[in-house]
Amino acid sequence: MSKKLSISILTLCFLLLVGGGCKESKPPCEGSAKLAPKEYDQKLNETARLQLIDVRTPKEYEEGHLANAANIDWNGGNFEAEISTLLKETPTFIYCRSGGRSGEAAAKMCELGFKEVYDMIGGITAWETANLSIETSLTSCEATQAIAPEVYSQKLNEMARFQLIDVRTPAEYAEGHLANAGNIDWNGGNFEAEITELMKEMPTFVYCRSGGRSGEAAAKMCQLGFTEIYDMAGGITEWKAKGLPVEK
Repeated sequence: MSKKLSISILTLCFLLLVGGGCKESKPPCEGSAKLAPKEYDQKLNETARLQLIDVRTPKEYEEGHLANAANIDWNGGNFEAEISTLLKETPTFIYCRSGGRSGEAAAKMCELGFKEVYDMIGGITAWETANLSIETSLTSCEATQAIAPEVYSQKLNEMARFQLIDVRTPAEYAEGHLANAGNIDWNGGNFEAEITELMKEMPTFVYCRSGGRSGEAAAKMCQLGFTEIYDMAGGITEWKAKGLPVEK
């Protein structure tokens, strides 16, 4: 074999090895997809019913997140239980800071039986680089704030009059809830009619198990004309993790 041919073969082997290591990571399971930020944004706009989850920490979430995103912390210690409260047949969009945590979360969700999972390549960092919009603790409705449990508790104690609503199922509510909370089930089929019986001008606090349902409920309440809504980031799971009280 000639020296020139030997070098060519070695060069080809090297290129194949490097090329194999540089392939874009594949989606973790059938029914999921990794999308660049602009594709992700387009898919969000095209999907009529969806679940949007930020898997970063509550602190990161408060500093800026996608509109109408709920927060379930991948490293919060209870991710599997919290994510399992979502609808597995509904398209679910997830993201984190740069794609690492959301990639792991997507793989776990596939294992749990989610049928359609969209993970954002590059995370919210790439989203911002693409000049797409984010929101701080104020959501798309200026009347709503997503706040950490400790701040939520402080506001409850500071206010003389307010409405406190647990939007989980009656069974979840019976297992433990915040003191003086009413129960209007977001997925109960009659949420809009029941929530509009409340006073829209009075401060209204909502929460669920992990922040997904209450985020959707808060968005709906904004549309219905509620003027001051507080949504608990991380839900009652994060509330209990902070040592705050619940009752049955």
